[in-house]
Amino acid sequence: SREESYPLPQAINVIAAGRLEPVKGFRKLIAAWPGVLERFPAAHLTIFGDGSEKTGLLEQAKQLGCSESITLAGYLNNLMPVLEQADLLVISSEREGFPYILVEALMAQCPVVSTPVAGCVEILPSEAISKDHSARALSTVISAALSAPEELRRSEQPAFDYARTHLTLEAMASDTLEVYADQTSDD
Repeated sequence: SREESYPLPQAINVIAAGRLEPVKGFRKLIAAWPGVLERFPAAHLTIFGDGSEKTGLLEQAKQLGCSESITLAGYLNNLMPVLEQADLLVISSEREGFPYILVEALMAQCPVVSTPVAGCVEILPSEAISKDHSARALSTVISAALSAPEELRRSEQPAFDYARTHLTLEAMASDTLEVYADQTSDD
């Protein structure tokens, strides 16, 4: 059975995904959104995931007057088809180990901007990282990405290539096997 893909609206599609919990920074992302809309009125933010903050996030979007351009789409099992059609993925987390969504986005060749969290800071070019965790910094990095999408895509090409060569399950498995092989060949 073919995975249902989520139909993104006819818009400049910015997406985010994760548990709707405070650590994922979605309140900051929604607070940043009016600043993005000022420059890109055709932009639409779709957030995938479920969690305790859902009602509060919808309320916040309404209070900021931007609920028309924000969709909380719920949890989607397979984000690859969405990532392949999105214009930008935003990682707004307060902290991360290594965000799996980053790997998925890079595999789909979907440009990414992020707060300065682990994984993203190491792999993405500096212009794709917000200067801090504030809504203003997020708004700035998203707007910059949307104003020069081809440049961002070019600067992230090494990250796309890195993901394909090092971050696939096959590549990670073979790296792990090589480590084991190295350890056993010393006997």
